[in-house]
Amino acid sequence: MGGIMLIAFYHYPERKKLWRVLHHKLVCWWTHGDYSHCELVLGQRPRADGVIEYECASSSFRDGGVRSKWMELPAAKWTIIEIEGDYIYARAVLDAHRFQGYDKLAWLGHLWRPITGSTDKWTCSEFVAYMLNLYESWRYDPATLFAVLVSHGQIVQLCDAVKNKTPHLA
Repeated sequence: MGGIMLIAFYHYPERKKLWRVLHHKLVCWWTHGDYSHCELVLGQRPRADGVIEYECASSSFRDGGVRSKWMELPAAKWTIIEIEGDYIYARAVLDAHRFQGYDKLAWLGHLWRPITGSTDKWTCSEFVAYMLNLYESWRYDPATLFAVLVSHGQIVQLCDAVKNKTPHLA
């Protein structure tokens, strides 16, 4: 069942924890992109203070693997792309793989293609691509997934740091 889906791409703020900034910069440098993480949005709700929270699904190193959680997606840190997708399929994939681990080995596959990682662990972009039913989801890093999705959808929120860096996307 098709419909509009949101995919959020994370750009780590420069003035935060040094090791996280270094991780973000390393991922962005290696992938030639602006983002070090991504999430598929499966729902949204307003809080009592009027702020919108989003149910985001991905595989997260920090959270230990595949999960969904409610969080804000402020423009200071997140770019959001709107595309056509199948919510029911994405939710079924999440439910089938919830609590599987984060695939650290798969990142080596971006360095040397014969390494494809694990069949029961996931990187963020690989899992989001899988929930979107993209072919060979193990091939996707955040920069590649962003390029593919922005080519088939539209940016509905552009991260402030990226907006200043690449005004042609705004």
